[in-house]
Parts: sequence; C-alpha cells; structure tokens
Amino acid sequence: TLLRCGNLSFEPQARQMSVDGNPEVVRLARREAMLLEELLRIAPRIVIKERLEERLYAFNEPVTLNAIEALVSRLRRKLSAGGANSRIDTVRGLGYRLLSVDPA
Repeated sequence: TLLRCGNLSFEPQARQMSVDGNPEVVRLARREAMLLEELLRIAPRIVIKERLEERLYAFNEPVTLNAIEALVSRLRRKLSAGGANSRIDTVRGLGYRLLSVDPA
C-alpha cells in the first residue's frame, strides 16, 4: 500500500520515501521511516507522543525525554531538503501531525 500526503509518497514494505515520484531524493533511517509511516497512516489527525514511543521503541528499550523530538526534527529536515510539500506540526501537550502544504 502506498501512503501519500501532498507530493510525498511512502512505501511501507520497502520503507522508501519519494517526492514527486523520485525515490532517490531522501534516504530514511529505520526509525525515521517508522515515524513517517505512523504519521502518514492517520494524517492529518494527531499521533499521540506516547503512541510513537510505544511503536518506535522496544518495550525494554530506554527512551530519553527528547528522543521523539530529535527524531521528528531529523525527519522535518529531510522532508524539507527533499522538497516535500508536507510538514510535521507539533501539537503541544499531545503529539504530532503531518499536513500537506499548498505550494505558494
């Protein structure tokens, strides 16, 4: 199943992101791909931060306070650098959501 938001596409099986159909634009680390998949699956609704921690990290794996924030920050940079017209918004106190941004 191909997940889409704006000009961003993601193939969960291959964990491959493409922008405007070009898969060579951005390479994602494993957790970045997992984060993007979680955001895309329910976009534009909010993904609760605790859910992300549960889905991205093993049960016995320690998670630092800012691990999710750092991961989101890296993914935001990669989306921007790749030319995606989607953005990750922070919903204070809740989590994150992925939105398509209309080109100006």
